This record gives sequence, structure tokens and C-alpha cells, in this order.
Amino acid sequence: MGKQEYYFEIPQRIRKFLAHIKEGENWTDLPADIKREAMGKSMDLSGGKTGFYRRLSFNRPSPTLLTSPIMNATLLAHPTEMRSLSVHEYARIQQFPDSWKLQGKLTDLFKQIGNAVPTGLGYIVGKTILDFHNGNFDPQREKKNLVPYSRYLGCSDQEFIPNFRRQLQKRKQQELNFS
Repeated sequence: MGKQEYYFEIPQRIRKFLAHIKEGENWTDLPADIKREAMGKSMDLSGGKTGFYRRLSFNRPSPTLLTSPIMNATLLAHPTEMRSLSVHEYARIQQFPDSWKLQGKLTDLFKQIGNAVPTGLGYIVGKTILDFHNGNFDPQREKKNLVPYSRYLGCSDQEFIPNFRRQLQKRKQQELNFS
């Protein structure tokens, strides 16, 4: 792909507020007197709205990359510069080799990258499935993770595998009762 430094310009209406946001921050870090103006009607929506006026951090994992870095609710601004992430930065986060060549309009490049699954994630998913299949269950795995699997209950192997095994036992028992 080479070092493509193509990126979207941040719209002026967003720049005004993004200028107040430092690396790793989002709309919740805006001065109190401009939050309502910045968020508009979105301020009254439920949820954390963490994608609004968001700058990435050099020292923390990136959120999921979508097909555009400049959507209002999913903004991915550069940590220190007044711009979106570049195509090259997007591709690096998704673990594309620098040698890959992407072609198309700027919007197409971001779509190609945003629709991809990072190879590291694919590896971990595959390893977890194989571990599960082979009976290699480590109840300490979730506690060792720097980034939890999910904020939803029942999704870590610490919770899922025992629940899954109970469900299997329950079905086997039901089958025995019906025979």
C-alpha cells in the first residue's frame, strides 16, 4: 500500500469543538458551557455516545474501525492533529501489511479497510474456538486480559463455557426423558 497520507478533512462545525479535545478524549471532556451546543439533540439520546468528538490515544487500543472515520457518532480523529485518521493509519490499525495496494476513491479505501477483520483478531478467535473444541479451558484467561472481551454478561469463556456445558447437560437430560 505504501505510505498513503490520504484522509478526510474534519468539517468546520466539528473542528470548532474538536479543538477542545485532547488525545484519548471525547465529547464528555468538552467544557461544560459548550457540550449542549456541540451535541445538539444527540445530547438527549441514551447510551454513552463515546464516538462523538473522539480523538484516539497513542497508548490505548483503538475502537472498532468503521467504514468512515468522520461520521458524527463514530468520529476517529487523529490523536494530536486536526484531521481524521489517514488511510495508512487506518490500515495499520487493521494490521494490513504496508506492501498492500488499495485502489479506489477515498471513501472506497476507508470502506475496504473498515470492513476488514484484523489478522490478530482472526487468530485469537480461531485459537479460542480450537481451545474450546480441544477442551483447553483456562478459567484465568479473562482475568489476564488487558481488554475485556465484552461488556455484556455471559460472553467471556469464564462465563460462556460453564453455561454452555450446563445447557448441553440439560438437553441431554431432556432427550433421555423423552426416550
